[in-house]
This record gives sequence, structure tokens and C-alpha cells, in this order.
Amino acid sequence: SPIPPGKESHRFFVKTVEALGRFVTPESVSVLQTILEKRRIPQTEENTEVRLAAARALSRMGSPEAREAMAAAIKDEPSQEVRAALREPRSKRPINEIGFSP
Repeated sequence: SPIPPGKESHRFFVKTVEALGRFVTPESVSVLQTILEKRRIPQTEENTEVRLAAARALSRMGSPEAREAMAAAIKDEPSQEVRAALREPRSKRPINEIGFSP
């Protein structure tokens, strides 16, 4: 059954965004970049938390595509916390042949 609206669905979405960052593929970068481009939605704490999760996921990826997405997103990002995450590449992990970063 679907998760009801509210805090539980929000936490689920944040955890899903975080997990997506473990798959270093052009498709996952594209989804995370799309989340960061949703700056025009209301600037609530929940929306900022989702964008922060996307920024951190891209930061951990470290691929050229992820770095490009970070550079593009930082320009118009309204949240100082999200901008800080976009400035700090955190990838120190090797990426294996199927694009999964453990």
C-alpha cells in the first residue's frame, strides 16, 4: 500500500534520494539534477531537505556528470546549506564496473 502523505512519505523520499546517490550512472545523476532544479517550489524545510539530500548524493558520486550537475545547480540555489553541499565533493570511494559505489 502507498505511504500516506506527511512525515513518513517525506522521510521515505529523502531516503530514496540518498540511496539513488549510490548508483553512479548518468540516469541517477539526471534524476538528482532534476530534484535540484525544483527550486521554484515553495521553500519549505522539507523541500530544502530533499534538495540537500540530492546535493549530497551528487557530491558522493564524484563522476564528471555529477560534478557538472553540481556546478549547474549551485548558481541559482537559494539555500546556503545546499550550496555548501554542492561545493564540497565528498567522493573518496572507488566506483566499480557496474556503476555502484559501495
